[in-house]
Amino acid sequence: MEGARRVVQSASAARSAAGGESARGARGRQVRGGGDPGNDRVGGHLARLSSISRCFWLGVFGAALGADAAGGDALKNADGSWKYSNHLVEETSPYLLLHAHNPVEWYPWGEEALARAKAEDKPIFLSVGYSTCYWCHVMERLVFSEPEIAEQMNASFINIKVDREERPDIDRIYMLATQLTTRHGGWPNSVFLTPDQEPFFAGTYFPPEPLPGRPSFPQVLDFTRQRWQDQREQVLQIAARLTTAIRDLESGQQMAAVPPDSLLVARVLSAIQVRYDAINGGFGGAPKFPPSLRLEMLMATPERFADPQVQGIVLHSLERMAAGGIYDQIGGGFHRYATDAEWRVPHFEKMLYNQAHLSRLYLRAYELTGDDRWRWVAEDIFRFVAREMTGP
Repeated sequence: MEGARRVVQSASAARSAAGGESARGARGRQVRGGGDPGNDRVGGHLARLSSISRCFWLGVFGAALGADAAGGDALKNADGSWKYSNHLVEETSPYLLLHAHNPVEWYPWGEEALARAKAEDKPIFLSVGYSTCYWCHVMERLVFSEPEIAEQMNASFINIKVDREERPDIDRIYMLATQLTTRHGGWPNSVFLTPDQEPFFAGTYFPPEPLPGRPSFPQVLDFTRQRWQDQREQVLQIAARLTTAIRDLESGQQMAAVPPDSLLVARVLSAIQVRYDAINGGFGGAPKFPPSLRLEMLMATPERFADPQVQGIVLHSLERMAAGGIYDQIGGGFHRYATDAEWRVPHFEKMLYNQAHLSRLYLRAYELTGDDRWRWVAEDIFRFVAREMTGP
């Protein structure tokens, strides 16, 4: 069985042959619902793998936790020295160093950890995140700092931490695994792999205690350990299917892209309109992400934008976002998302890709309407990016 590491290598080679693809790191695409859904080819594989997903995977996304986070002092001795140290202590990534004194025996991605997984016939727990990810920090404090949970992890798994900004290739491969099995994605990305690095179970944030409809991380650990021990053949079959699907997506071995027919476009537009929030703009409820791709589609041609209903959806959404807390009225730029449906309370994180998408949307609105309001917002985004997100 070919390992997922070889999938990473072959995918990288395929991208190089096609002219290369830039590594976007934490400022790259957002694969959470409401953000950039990623490559449309994933959809075909979602349909083929949906029955497997329903029966086998329990992927969940982050939920707000009211419990106080365990402070770093709990991991220190009375003299201030650390109680625990692991294989991340020599790393340079701030994200990896954040986990260097967890009781979890973390490894960086590399031959040492992968060889140990094969030698001990243990599955790999892969956790991918980045230093400015809020839920990555929550999971580090509430889950990975707990000695009892760490004991479970160390006994049954080889645990690997990856900074997606250092290894966008690994992040991309295993984010596809999470998208294929759970129909969404996010960070921290939590993926269980065979010793050959093939994914068989995936999710995002797992809490330390069960929540309504959401398993705790200890429950997930027990579940995956038992399946590995008692249903090995089924696990390997699912891992092989997932690896094949990922390899096909990454190598581009799909049907050639064709322009969508008018019926398909009409169906998509209808689906967009059904989800529209006529009061607050945008689509769906909280948390609410800037609907960049949907609005871009609605403004794709002047003829489509001329439809009064389409124009109303676009302009009302742009207006409500620009008037809400998701837009930094003082410092400029847009926050990543709003925690409420009214765009009032932002998640205080600004991403370069959001500025790129939204500045283009507001410029397009100005181009189509001639209304200076939209130009002013775009120019303000440009000033923010030049001032705060551009290096010397």
